[in-house]
Amino acid sequence: MSILNSNQLERLLSDDNFASGNFLRKVISVSDNIDDPLIYLDEPYVSIDDTKYISISLRGLRSLSEEYASFYHEQGIVAKDVVGIYVEDGLDYMVQFLALTSLGAVAAFLNGGLSSDIAALYLEQLNVSGIFTTEKKRGEIKACFKKEASKQMPIWIKGKVTPSKGNFPVVYPFEHSELDPVLLTHTSGTTGTVSYTHLTLPTKRIV
Repeated sequence: MSILNSNQLERLLSDDNFASGNFLRKVISVSDNIDDPLIYLDEPYVSIDDTKYISISLRGLRSLSEEYASFYHEQGIVAKDVVGIYVEDGLDYMVQFLALTSLGAVAAFLNGGLSSDIAALYLEQLNVSGIFTTEKKRGEIKACFKKEASKQMPIWIKGKVTPSKGNFPVVYPFEHSELDPVLLTHTSGTTGTVSYTHLTLPTKRIV
């Protein structure tokens, strides 16, 4: 079931630039109900500023992603940087993807159940600019890094991220071209990667 009515959906799908790197912004631009709950949660989701969400709306997704986008910007993340996402909550992956793509950066998703030694090797080979993970996984993955540079890279811990000052790049959100990368996903094995661009990630099937 679509979150949009037929007229809104037609407007959205007729937009040639509507794709994965801007899908939330584009959906919000045609929606009349950005405060209606889209996702109901079994446990509250806590934002950087300690807001607790028991459900998530389009506005809530935008707020959460903007909090993290501002944080990443102030941490020096820029367009084309790759950030590893190694967590367990599915909503975290969505929020991080939205935050990073709004900066033109690239999210590298790893299944939270992946062993730390394989995760460390994979992230080292991607040469990520930082990692968003949990407290438990931070210790495990740092112990598995082989390169000294990897041991010094930023690792941001879910639930311990410092609220940003609300700064964003001069051009925000980032405007993607068709071939701009937006997502890397780990495949079975040790170092397999699937790369998705703004256009190739099948966003239009979601709405």
